[in-house]
Amino acid sequence: MKKIISTLAAIFVFSLVLVGSVFALDLSDDEIENIVERSWQYVAMYNVNNKIVMAPNNPYNPGGFNRLKANTALVDHTLQIIARPNNDTLYIAGLFDLTHEPMILDAPAFDSRYVSLMVTGYDHYVNIPMSTTKGDFSKPSRVLLYTERTKGYDGAPVKGVDKIAKMTGDFVSVVYRVMPHAAEPERLQRNLKSMKQIKALSLSEYQSGI
Repeated sequence: MKKIISTLAAIFVFSLVLVGSVFALDLSDDEIENIVERSWQYVAMYNVNNKIVMAPNNPYNPGGFNRLKANTALVDHTLQIIARPNNDTLYIAGLFDLTHEPMILDAPAFDSRYVSLMVTGYDHYVNIPMSTTKGDFSKPSRVLLYTERTKGYDGAPVKGVDKIAKMTGDFVSVVYRVMPHAAEPERLQRNLKSMKQIKALSLSEYQSGI
């Protein structure tokens, strides 16, 4: 990962130098270093988030943007997509593009002590719009995700949607964590079934009944 981040940082600095030459900007070495120091975390999060859909060997890869994949087996230290994966929860993951229209997460109820939904952009501002600690997931629910730049949507209520969450970035990773209760076979099967039933729909798909 360090090599990838270093490469991206070098490309970023080169781009700044190129732009500076085109527009006659005169940036000192200190100014360029300051820009890089303030930007590297975004480059790092770009790498971390985008690996969800761009890393071919990622077992969490849902097959493209605006899709989800339920992973119904516990992971171990060999997983590279997450630096320190939980070994007591299962994951559902995806990467959403919110530039064209909002996305809606349609989830059933869960029979679990712990379920959470985490959404984060390249700024790594972590949103937890839903969690069993807040009383969520005891019944079916829908949450809508958008940003201030999402085309044609300004945060207005949508019939049938329970929560509307404004994100800080246009491209966000979506991660559900589910305690499966593996020691209780029937409960485990109920939670695995619920995991597979979570759907990701664009607002237009939702409103058209797809």
